[in-house]
Amino acid sequence: MENLLHKLEAGANRPPTYGPISLDIESKTVSFNGAERTEQLTKSEYQVLWLLVRAQGNSITEGEIFGFLYEDYPDHKDLPLSNTTVVFINKLRHKLQELTDGKVVIQNQHGFGYYLQVYD
Repeated sequence: MENLLHKLEAGANRPPTYGPISLDIESKTVSFNGAERTEQLTKSEYQVLWLLVRAQGNSITEGEIFGFLYEDYPDHKDLPLSNTTVVFINKLRHKLQELTDGKVVIQNQHGFGYYLQVYD
């Protein structure tokens, strides 16, 4: 987890973007092709998408996502992995599908994790 956070902090001063999507930290929104279309996200949805955007197409494991979401809970390492990550991923998939007309999708790398895929 520390390795992931170190990698993410390296680009923390740049606006989070990947392909045609960009995140607005203040409003917790994701936009497609600039401000052409935007979608409001919950805090947890935003955090998951932030991780995926910062990964720039590389996979993020469910454990890393879960740890990032619950790092403020002192005993988060003792929490069993639940379907929490899958629920947020599914909600984000639906919102990204509507926002980007299927041009940006969250893919599952079987047995490892999730990553963003951008289609032309």
